[in-house]
Amino acid sequence: MTNWTPQQNNAIYASGTNLLVSAGAGSGKTAVLSERVVQKIAQGASVERFLIVTFTNAAAAEMRARISAKLADLSESNPGDRHLRAQTARINTAEICTIDAFCAGLVRENFETLGIERDFSVLDTPDAQVLQHEALANVLEPRYDARSSAFTRLIELLSGAKNTQAFEKTVQELYSYIMVQADPLKWLQQMCVLYDPENESGPERWCEILQRDYEGGLQYACNMYASIRASLTPDDCMFDGYSALIEREEALLKKLQAQLGSLAACRDLVQNFSMESMPRSPKGYISPVKAALSAVRKFVRENILNAPYLQIDLQQAREDMDYLYPCVCELYEIVRDYSAELLRLKKEQNAYEFSDIAQFALSLVADFSGETPRKTAFARELSEKYDEILVDEYQDTNRAQDFLFTCISNGHNLFVVGDVKQSIYGFRLAMPEIFVDRLNSYFDYDPNEPVSSRIYLNKNFRSRDDICRYTNFLFSKIFSPQVGGLAYDRNEYLNAGAVYPPAKSACISLRVVRDDASAAEDKTENEAQAVADFILEKISGGMTVSDKSSPAGVRPIEFGDFAVLFRKGKGTIEKFAKVFAENGIPVAAENAQPLFKTREVMLLLSLLRTVDNPTNDIAVLSVLMSGIFGFSADDIARLKVQGGAVRKNLYTLLLAQRDHEKVKRFLDFIDKYRNLAVAVSCSELIIQIMQDTLFIALMASAGEYENSRMNLMKFVDLAARYDYGDTRGLSSFLHYIDRILASDAVKSASGDGGSNAVRLMTVHKSKGLEFPFVILAGTASRYNQQDTVKRVLIHPSAGLGMQCLNESLRCRYNTLAYDAVKKEMEKDAMSENVRVLYVALTRAKESFAAFMTLKDPEGALEKFAGKISFADGRIDPYLCQSAGSDSALLLMTALFHPAAAALCTQPPHLPEIPDFQMDVKIVSAQPLPQQEAAAGVSRPDPGMLAQLTERFAFQCDRSLSKIAAKRNASELDRVSGDLEFYFTEKPDFAQAPGKAGTLGGTAMHLFMQYCDYKAAAADLDGEVQRLHRENKLTQEEVRLLDLEALRAFFASSLASRILQSSCCRRECRLLSFQPVSVVENMDSDQKILVQGIADCIFEESGALVLVDFKTDRVKEASQLSAHYSRQMAFYKTAAEKQFGLPVKEVILYSFSLCYGCKIEI
Repeated sequence: MTNWTPQQNNAIYASGTNLLVSAGAGSGKTAVLSERVVQKIAQGASVERFLIVTFTNAAAAEMRARISAKLADLSESNPGDRHLRAQTARINTAEICTIDAFCAGLVRENFETLGIERDFSVLDTPDAQVLQHEALANVLEPRYDARSSAFTRLIELLSGAKNTQAFEKTVQELYSYIMVQADPLKWLQQMCVLYDPENESGPERWCEILQRDYEGGLQYACNMYASIRASLTPDDCMFDGYSALIEREEALLKKLQAQLGSLAACRDLVQNFSMESMPRSPKGYISPVKAALSAVRKFVRENILNAPYLQIDLQQAREDMDYLYPCVCELYEIVRDYSAELLRLKKEQNAYEFSDIAQFALSLVADFSGETPRKTAFARELSEKYDEILVDEYQDTNRAQDFLFTCISNGHNLFVVGDVKQSIYGFRLAMPEIFVDRLNSYFDYDPNEPVSSRIYLNKNFRSRDDICRYTNFLFSKIFSPQVGGLAYDRNEYLNAGAVYPPAKSACISLRVVRDDASAAEDKTENEAQAVADFILEKISGGMTVSDKSSPAGVRPIEFGDFAVLFRKGKGTIEKFAKVFAENGIPVAAENAQPLFKTREVMLLLSLLRTVDNPTNDIAVLSVLMSGIFGFSADDIARLKVQGGAVRKNLYTLLLAQRDHEKVKRFLDFIDKYRNLAVAVSCSELIIQIMQDTLFIALMASAGEYENSRMNLMKFVDLAARYDYGDTRGLSSFLHYIDRILASDAVKSASGDGGSNAVRLMTVHKSKGLEFPFVILAGTASRYNQQDTVKRVLIHPSAGLGMQCLNESLRCRYNTLAYDAVKKEMEKDAMSENVRVLYVALTRAKESFAAFMTLKDPEGALEKFAGKISFADGRIDPYLCQSAGSDSALLLMTALFHPAAAALCTQPPHLPEIPDFQMDVKIVSAQPLPQQEAAAGVSRPDPGMLAQLTERFAFQCDRSLSKIAAKRNASELDRVSGDLEFYFTEKPDFAQAPGKAGTLGGTAMHLFMQYCDYKAAAADLDGEVQRLHRENKLTQEEVRLLDLEALRAFFASSLASRILQSSCCRRECRLLSFQPVSVVENMDSDQKILVQGIADCIFEESGALVLVDFKTDRVKEASQLSAHYSRQMAFYKTAAEKQFGLPVKEVILYSFSLCYGCKIEI
């Protein structure tokens, strides 16, 4: 039984009111959410009375699996409870889905009310872009013809006379932005009204933003002066000079604070003040406060005396509004017309984007016709349908989604879970302020107070204690309501709940890489080399990680335990992968290669194009010469010659040669699948082709099995999604593929260097994952500020920021609105930057390291030390806001730790000593040694000369040229010397209905490779679902598993022996050189490299037991023994050589027969 924490217990059992659960990283929120539903059902609720909403299909599937498994366990424990049995049986009817799926379902059920067709489809990105371009052209064309003054001015402002692309992009971006608002056009209208010269609310709002920013700068400067003054002691020979300087400048700051509401008064104070020079110190003396005082005075000069707030000219602002208001009104009308025209085109296509579907759903439950929106009668009816509405990842909702859930709730049954610190999807228009507003307006949970309540889950069950301590140390200093969105207080602290063996060294490392690369070198590759050195040092240095399956509780760290994360992956990941490969480090990296350019998908597409149109010579040629049909270039040339002088397509030539065995096989294939293509969906057709051609196995034969399999499954999923919205057949599907080929929008699966490989990925891709050792690389890269330099800026509360055009000088300048909106966008961007850093750090289970490349590491440390020297243990929000990179935040906070402070000549004041170890070093990358060219020609070495002479005299035995230098052990039991490929199983079409022979066998082997034997023996279904959640098994592979055969195995004596073994190796790669005479029955002393992978080798009584799992359909065990004896003999010999122990037993376990047979070798 799970031991829930008190906070988790409250989140599970609290009822009667709206609840918000703020769940920190690794706090078990998914387990809590699923347990809450299960407990309510156990108390009499029905699964149909819940709406459970997640943000991804994978999360929805995991949630359903968790609830289903828990209900099944409860039902089994209470066999007499009919209610539990009924609810367990009905779990598949529960509404557990994504927001998009919920909205789509709501819209389909009420299509008549909305005036649309029920069988609409969802637009893919390329199709949506086509309609967007068409709609925009339809809206703009008459305006280009009319050329009104407002339209002409708008074009000049946003683009220029010759190129209107920037203007058109602005219209589309503004449309996308308003579509996540609760009432899109009303929101845009309200933002445009701010530019009305008769309306004072616009300038007031924008002035307030700049004033608030100025106030933050004043407060930071005052705090710094006060801290420096308190630290200045009379025995400092600069005491008098510095004291007078500080007093004078502090006085100005306090006057500015007092007059903050009067812009004119503040401007007068600054204009009548001049900064004096710093008093000169005696020769050779440096005051302890000098660096800090210099830093704060520089800040005052740049950000107080020359602040944007002081540059405000209200008269100019009103003139700018007069100039811009007609343009803003014109922009509103264009977006309004574009929205209507785009919707009209989508209705014609009967296809919509998810944002349209969400707006349709919202219009069903909300009435926006009045001054304030109201719930509709349908919304009230819908709110009675649900006992509770549970929404996960609420920090990533937008206004439209938030209002939708508010409308369908009854006012006290909304249960939302999220963590604003992990909201990193601003580019998808997520609005974390919605979660923060709810968090701040709710009360701490009290079971006796039926008010909207908040519960904090802050016990972390993922990370080692030092990771949690460092997380708290770092983010308590930089998070604030201004930066990050909330104060990082005790409610947000991570409290370690996971148990780990004591660490032998510091779990937190910072590496500052000195940028001493020459112009010809690349600093990214330089840093990659430093990271490679670091990983190899940990591998070779005997570092261990926790492993509960090991008797010692730990095991040596492996490459697969490392994940290297990046803010941006494009270009950077490729360079790291290159350097890692040069250092012999296996890599599993995000692959930027488009899905349709991968070898396996290109061939599968050629197969489909051949089935669709056999006269497509390019497709037919690639299929004929593939491993499926095995035509050679000579075969194709022979066909052409026999076809005569008349030019004919390949298909016509093949029809004339139908008697040829290869040709007949190809034509039979075409005939079969052309008939099948008109009877089944595209996804079913693809699956059938893959099964009949052993496609996955064929592609995997060239290596990277997992990568090929995932790419093919991704292609099947794409076809399944297409089938969902379109039933026009194979030709239509191929046209659909052609449309998205140009965009390269669909990416392939990660390039996989095997399970024991260093993962390279972006922080965004890592969200939801965890790794023993996380390395955050490239932290010195500057934050992306591109969104704040556009000609139109958009912010949910500040509105639209537009530049003005000086028509006489023909140049643009920033307006009051533009500066204010830009300031708010910069603040929001910085908040997301620190949240990305939080997500990166909290992926780590046991160790975390950050790398940064700086030109002058020592100088950077001194500069940061000066800025924080006399801080109170926190980094001021204003200072955080000005940090341009992760490295700035990491180094400023690290200086509050002795490990980093020791690297400074003037270390900052440490208010307290942190309770964790940190390893901070300045390093230089050590490039791989290059072979230097010889300066001259040396005399030949006699020994080498003799060897070369002997080798050049060697005469090759031509009879061996047909023998492969490397063979797989699985080939040893074939007829000697015959290189034809024989199938060991029935083809899939001969299997029993619902079974897929080869794919089913593959699924069984994958399960046995990845499963936890103990967990599978205890709860097979639970272990299957875990592997599916972790993407080790696809949904199709889960379906193909023979669960009864697996249960029989785990109940067998063989499984019991394996579980009792002190050492069990799975998927063990075995290599051995075997004489040609043994492998091929040829008289030769040459040797062949034979390789194979043994499914399982375990130790027992000082010897080895070798187990191989077989899925062949056989009637007797003797058939397996006869067929696999030579393969097992090789495994036995190779295992004894490789592990230095005798193999006492060789067992072939048949899943078909459900028992293992011992082979005598």
